[in-house]
Amino acid sequence: MGRSGDGNDGKNGRRRIGKEGDKEPAGLGSPDLVEVAGYDGWRSISTGRLGPQMGDGCRKTKTLLLPYWYDLLLLFFSFLCADAGGRSCFAWADGPAAVLDRSDDSSSLPSERDTFRGTQGHRWRRLLQLHFPVGTDPDRIRAALTAHDAPALRHLFVAGIEVTPEIAAAWLPIAVRRLSGVLHFKNTGAMNEATAGERGTLKLPCFEKATKVVLDLHSIGLTLPPSGVFTRLTDLELVRIHLHGPCSLSDVVSSSRCPSLRRLSVCSVRGLDNFTIQSESLLQLELRNLHTLQQLSIVALSLQKLKVFLCFTDPLNQSQPVANISAPQLVTLDWRGAYDPRSVLFGEMPNLQQLTTNPLCAYGGDTVSARNHHSLMLSQHFHHISKLILILFYLPVHGNERFLMEEMTKLPNITVLGLFVLACGHSFGASSFHVLKMSSGIRQLTLQLVTRRDSKVCQPGCICAEPSNWETEDLVLPCLKEVAINGLRGTEHELALVKRLFKWATMLERVTFSMAYFCETELR
Repeated sequence: MGRSGDGNDGKNGRRRIGKEGDKEPAGLGSPDLVEVAGYDGWRSISTGRLGPQMGDGCRKTKTLLLPYWYDLLLLFFSFLCADAGGRSCFAWADGPAAVLDRSDDSSSLPSERDTFRGTQGHRWRRLLQLHFPVGTDPDRIRAALTAHDAPALRHLFVAGIEVTPEIAAAWLPIAVRRLSGVLHFKNTGAMNEATAGERGTLKLPCFEKATKVVLDLHSIGLTLPPSGVFTRLTDLELVRIHLHGPCSLSDVVSSSRCPSLRRLSVCSVRGLDNFTIQSESLLQLELRNLHTLQQLSIVALSLQKLKVFLCFTDPLNQSQPVANISAPQLVTLDWRGAYDPRSVLFGEMPNLQQLTTNPLCAYGGDTVSARNHHSLMLSQHFHHISKLILILFYLPVHGNERFLMEEMTKLPNITVLGLFVLACGHSFGASSFHVLKMSSGIRQLTLQLVTRRDSKVCQPGCICAEPSNWETEDLVLPCLKEVAINGLRGTEHELALVKRLFKWATMLERVTFSMAYFCETELR
């Protein structure tokens, strides 16, 4: 396919790419606004299926607006699959997809008359996926979803800016009847979260046939359905939502209403003070940034992976437990918050293999020391686990800090250690040395160095140089066979630790390095 004219159609500055019969690919221009030249009609990537029906099932490529790189990739594959006549034969493995543009030309949508006449209905009936980019008129969404004789949608993606509950309510109930797969609704904008409740609430219908629902509502108020069963739902993600109404999230995600739920993610959700999860099917659970959460109760007999990140109003409330977790099949636990055995109750976890705790600060005062203490209490709660992930963090130095790593006197019996270091330009040899001394029986070590490109090396005489015994003291790591070091920049602090590590680990069999995109020194 080649260029059509000068590559511009004169409308809104949009670049037009190719035309029917062109044989060489044209430049794609801006990735944010691209059109493929064709005739005025239903706007889609393709219609027709790959396979034996290719000859009579392929349709011409029509006008397409691509707002995302995702759609640009689909366009690329449609070119690869075009036949000699320039007709696109691209389709998903399970059927064709459509991406609606943000123009107001609703003539491209199939009408009732067209459906019965078959002029556009034969293509619409084969459509299994709908993507509505940012700016799509809600009336067009509603019209597309109410098209006659349309099959069940396998994927519905809707993106909007400052969408109100009233706008979403115009098409969401219709989507319930059409959807038999994935719903992804993402709302963005600069709406004030404090006034979210004043805009009203969106009533979430019960998606009985949906398999996955992702709602990122940017603090839109949401009322959960008081009845109904999400029979096929396996994945549920709720992001930036303000919950309202009498029905609780605890009731919705229970086994009685979500019998097939396997993965649940709840992030930055307000209005969730008490959360009880009783599920027989749940395998993965992520709770993130639930700052108003006061009590959490989990009874999940099949749960294998649990991540709790920055939750709870008062995580150290000793008057009553803030968390009570029963997950006997748990394999991976990522607990990024304060821990106290009097406020956080864990049941027996005989299958636990991997533990991640709250970050530890290498230097600090009494307040930081107390925070470290509650992180260390969690790692000491378990006597034996296969893999432990520790995060070492260096706060800005003000002159009254002390070395805190010596307060770590015990770690569980582990075979794999993942050490994430956010040094911010400081020397991290002393803290790393102490951790390795507490886990000298490890067989595998992953050292992940995380830093900013503009991080500056600390000044001479910084407290991070103390204690300096790690530079001379011998350490034996007799079981260490494999080492992976990621994010190397080649700084003096990094090279000093790497050289010492090779002396401590005398039985190394495999070493893997991964350099940062920006390096200061050639590693020799």
